[in-house]
Amino acid sequence: MAGERIRAFLAWRWAPWCVTAAVTVLILIFGTAFRGAEIDMMSRYAPMAEAFAEGNWKEFYHPRFGLLFQTLAGSVVWLTGCPGDWACIWLSLVAWALAIPFLFAIMERLFDRTVAWVTVALYLVCPMLLVWSLFGLRESFRTLGTLWAVYGLMRRTAGESSMGLMMGAILLLCTLRSDTLLIAAMFGMAYAVVDRFRVRTWGLLAWSLLCVQPVSYATWCWTGVWLPSVQYVSAWERLF
Repeated sequence: MAGERIRAFLAWRWAPWCVTAAVTVLILIFGTAFRGAEIDMMSRYAPMAEAFAEGNWKEFYHPRFGLLFQTLAGSVVWLTGCPGDWACIWLSLVAWALAIPFLFAIMERLFDRTVAWVTVALYLVCPMLLVWSLFGLRESFRTLGTLWAVYGLMRRTAGESSMGLMMGAILLLCTLRSDTLLIAAMFGMAYAVVDRFRVRTWGLLAWSLLCVQPVSYATWCWTGVWLPSVQYVSAWERLF
């Protein structure tokens, strides 16, 4: 009887999201009780989040980093009054958990539902992904954005609508890190080829350009060059 109920639950359409919700609650409790301390998070992201909550915009942004993570973490600090390191850990863990439905959907399309559940189980016990999240790093957001974009691209390849998915993934990747900008560009080009450069493809390109403008403005305030990261400024100066 119990086995039948488990099989029925695993076959349910919303089962991956229910597992995600349960995992999120459990991992947030665990992360709060046993919060990790990592030098990048403690010396960079947490102080930047606290600066955002205090309205100290000069300390909030650095041209080596995107805007998304410290903005979200700073919003959590401002809303709850928690320390910046807690906000970073909580957000990183939530992003780690939110990758589950996208990973499940990708594997289900490639193989079947059984393989998808096995993949999710392996994801949950993968040590490095979980440790990075417990340390409050941005890697879980990069994983989430990449899986998000892969799923959107797979839907478009199958002839299904995925513009909203791709816009969300592009927004996350373009505003997270300097290297994820290149990942966003790769997925944008792949989507353009699959979509055969229709009008919506150019709309996605315009959306991508819009997403990088806030961080480009912040970099311009620091360096005087309108590019989305100081790494790109260095490359630009070497080339030109």
